[in-house]
Amino acid sequence: MVYNIGTRISDVTAPAIGQNMQGMADPSQKITGVESRLYARTFVITDDTDPDWNKPIGMDTE
Repeated sequence: MVYNIGTRISDVTAPAIGQNMQGMADPSQKITGVESRLYARTFVITDDTDPDWNKPIGMDTE
């Protein structure tokens, strides 16, 4: 049996510059940058002998 294993990391941080702050901030304050970027990581394992090869047999996301 042969397995195809793939990994991917993507930056999913929304653009924030110029947006209004939410919560208890002063409504006139604007965001000037992002302190910490948000990343999504995915691991996918597929079975090469399966004719429906694009259907993962195992997947883990953080």
